[in-house]
Amino acid sequence: MLFATVLYFCVFAVVFYQSEQTAALLGSGTTVVLDAGHGGEDGGATSCTGIQESQLNLEISLRLRDLLHFLGYRTKMIRTTDTSVYTNGATISEKKISDLKHRVEMVNETADALLLSIH
Repeated sequence: MLFATVLYFCVFAVVFYQSEQTAALLGSGTTVVLDAGHGGEDGGATSCTGIQESQLNLEISLRLRDLLHFLGYRTKMIRTTDTSVYTNGATISEKKISDLKHRVEMVNETADALLLSIH
């Protein structure tokens, strides 16, 4: 929780103080696609305190989404809950491949997308 809060304020500081560069990168038609890595069955790594990477990634992504909205930027989330985005697969490997393909599809379906993957 502390890590996520610190990262949130660091990102806010960078975006706030680099607003001209950010505005140039995020043109008026750009949508920032936020990909909170892992999720669902795939929790990723686990911290020494038992927090899964998927939870941290999601918390950071949701806060970043709110910050970007506050600054007037459009966003799209790959996931907003602790779920995977796969649609098929019997094995973990097949599910992971399906999950990655769907993430790519979601980005490619978004016009003028800028992908930011949180891992």
